Amino acid sequence: MASLLNSGNTISMKLPTPPICAVFVTTLILLIGCTVFHDRSIGDRNQITVLADPTVWQSVSAPLSRIFERVIETPQPEKIYYLEQADYAKLAEVSRRPNILVVAPLKSAEPVSVFLSNALSAQVADGVYRGDYYVFEKTDLWARDQQVLFLTAPDLNSLFQQINAHPSELYNLFNNHRNEVIQREMYARLEQKHLEKELNDKYGWRLRIQHDYKVIIDDHDRRLVQLKRNYPDRWLTIHWNDGDDSYRSLENTAAIRDTLGKWFLDPVFSYPDYHIFHEMEFAGRPGGLLTGLWATESDIGGGPFFTYIVYDSLLQRTFFIDGAVFAPHDVKEPFLRQLQIMARTFVPGAIQ
Repeated sequence: MASLLNSGNTISMKLPTPPICAVFVTTLILLIGCTVFHDRSIGDRNQITVLADPTVWQSVSAPLSRIFERVIETPQPEKIYYLEQADYAKLAEVSRRPNILVVAPLKSAEPVSVFLSNALSAQVADGVYRGDYYVFEKTDLWARDQQVLFLTAPDLNSLFQQINAHPSELYNLFNNHRNEVIQREMYARLEQKHLEKELNDKYGWRLRIQHDYKVIIDDHDRRLVQLKRNYPDRWLTIHWNDGDDSYRSLENTAAIRDTLGKWFLDPVFSYPDYHIFHEMEFAGRPGGLLTGLWATESDIGGGPFFTYIVYDSLLQRTFFIDGAVFAPHDVKEPFLRQLQIMARTFVPGAIQ
């Protein structure tokens, strides 16, 4: 099960942004003015519109699909992103989409290549030919909350090589921006700061809580707090254990997850065959992420879950931040993503 959030560092080969109202980040000269704009982006945030000439698309569609069209099991397979190719003639039509990827080699007379070549300064074009740059990032170019990437290389073969050489960097440039936009929206209004303070005063850790979540379990003895939001049902659970960092493995995290499930108001279990675990950094501390599928013991529900694990060496304490979704008639990826964004606001602290 692919993770919606990626904690790795994003590498973007782009030049520094110049003063406001420079033509366009010194690297690209596009048909935009220096006025404050825009209308908000429109369209599916799971879609990436690829502006590419047909011959280029034929060559790069497979590696781009491997990078972006990752699948999560919910238990139905859902793509985190799906790609849609568009010709240069459709630029005006697609220019307000949330995610746009312009892909073109410089040594070509096809329309998208000419468009990109005319946009590059001679200095930056030389950098592309030397291999210094391969991707340029511009947010809010033609619409608000929009991410536009320009992916290029001297020729089609080197473009293909750059795509295959930087899968994580390219994925993160879209995925991290999408998470930033969603997080702004999640906490733009009705953030439950009173509840956040109450839990912080009681337990020491901090968590930003989106509107409509309610505490349904607050068990001091079990060191367990669970929040729930309805329509569709979503749970976020915080649990902590003292001791060394031995919990940070697939087997131990899965065992803790199943223990937590027995303490839920409607007990649940998880399917070992769907468990995926990898180590990562969380809040600047050693961490890990377990993903998989859960089901109720009463056989009336199930869906995807994630469990972040973070070890605080100062406290010698391991925290588990678990999220689960039950949305049998909906696409689950957007709800799971929101839960993960909320989970990643967690900051460990001293337990009272």
